Amino acid sequence: MSFVCLATCLIATAADNPPTGGKIVAASLFKNGYAVVVREADLGANGEVNLVPPTNAVIGTLWISSGQGVNLAKVKVSFFKSESLRDVDSFDELLSANLNKTVTVETTPTYSGQNLTLKGKLLSASGTVVVIDMAKERMVIQKSAVVRVTGENNALVYQLPVRTSQRTLQVMGAGKGKVYMVSLQKGMMWAPSY
Repeated sequence: MSFVCLATCLIATAADNPPTGGKIVAASLFKNGYAVVVREADLGANGEVNLVPPTNAVIGTLWISSGQGVNLAKVKVSFFKSESLRDVDSFDELLSANLNKTVTVETTPTYSGQNLTLKGKLLSASGTVVVIDMAKERMVIQKSAVVRVTGENNALVYQLPVRTSQRTLQVMGAGKGKVYMVSLQKGMMWAPSY
């Protein structure tokens, strides 16, 4: 079994291996709320695995070791970058997500004493106003007067990209087998019965 104590690491960008927290395979609990926790993960076919270190490791304790048949070559801190989509959670975000798109905006009937239905390119939605570029004119209306927004050809954007960067331990080695992450961490307790 090879063993690496994680002391100093380089910063890099992680490869396409999705990060894993590993599966907890052992825990030795102490009465004071600390535990030595062992997690395992499979070394990928490319000889790498990205481990997510526990957030509650204490006293600088974090060790990486390998199982039988695996020789560790390098462990370094990496950042796994990913992008996903989330739904907009406010009217302002909806309008901002549809800037420079053709939309139809409807206002309340009390706005200027009438309902307005405006179709055009949404130029701005910052602050308290909405600016729409229609075929022959530009219209500025109060954002608070808008009651409905629809997109042309059902193309209203209602999701925004979310970019995340997660710190991982990029473990590189040779062979096929398990990699282990051992840490002393808080948050596990046991109540002895004497």
